[in-house]
Amino acid sequence: MTAQARGGPVLIAMIGDYNPDYASHITDPQDEALNVGLASIRSGRIARAQRMSADLERIGISGCFDGAMRHAENPNLVSRSHFAR
Repeated sequence: MTAQARGGPVLIAMIGDYNPDYASHITDPQDEALNVGLASIRSGRIARAQRMSADLERIGISGCFDGAMRHAENPNLVSRSHFAR
């Protein structure tokens, strides 16, 4: 799992079932592999949101991508919950 910290990207190592009390945070804003992985995840979220919006358009619900993006504080982290709002 990944998150964003003030200093840069954060990798959250999962320990068993996810419980934030037991998560280990590893940050290294200079780590190229971590940054490439985060960029891939983020670009994948936008592409997924565009596919979701196109599917909704096909059944007559328009403007979903723009609406979801308005609710996403960080557009690179857009998710299904932003569409639900």
